[in-house]
Amino acid sequence: MKYIGEIFFALLISQGGHALSDEIQEIDPSEIIYTTSTIANELPPLTEIPSEGETAIYPIHEDDWSQIEFLHPSQLLEVQKHMEEYSVFEAEHRREVGWQNVYLRDFKHRPILTAMQPKKKLLDTLNAEESNPPIIHSASVITGLVKNGFSVNVGPGVVLYGYTDGMKVRALCASLGENPSNEALVSAFSKLNAKWGLVLVDWRSKFILTGVDESSGQIEVWHPE
Repeated sequence: MKYIGEIFFALLISQGGHALSDEIQEIDPSEIIYTTSTIANELPPLTEIPSEGETAIYPIHEDDWSQIEFLHPSQLLEVQKHMEEYSVFEAEHRREVGWQNVYLRDFKHRPILTAMQPKKKLLDTLNAEESNPPIIHSASVITGLVKNGFSVNVGPGVVLYGYTDGMKVRALCASLGENPSNEALVSAFSKLNAKWGLVLVDWRSKFILTGVDESSGQIEVWHPE
């Protein structure tokens, strides 16, 4: 899928960074450069956005949805296979200022956890309080409010976000701001891994946190070969 901002960026590059003229111009689709190397095929359900000023929100660009995500441990082998494919794909399509194509992560997510009051169970495990609901936006348009969405501040520059569906947490992802606290993210992972067995996948950085060594307390990390 091509995004307006990415195509405009590619056109500027093709014109040497200068504004385009009024003349109709053609561009070879193979010359379009993408600003991200991978996106998720599965986006969350959306609902109507509240009136302005009615509630605080947490904005997430659609390209950034689930770039860092927690997954059910039963999907580890499946996700490792996807990351191995993505690692090869990303290297093949990398260009000086972006990527010539985008790897679409196309697999069905299993619920993160199932329980009575699943969001409360999650918050209790993290020892944290719920924050603003997330919205999804593109380069220039706000698409919608994530249905039954939530976000959780777990430390400086580290926000977890996702959504529920009945007795299930359907998605749980992480967003890193400026100067994020690695300790906060690792602490959140350790709690969720110990309680639910969750693994943490960072697609763009190409690694998976799979567990915590009981004897040393060291985080176990998997990388594609």
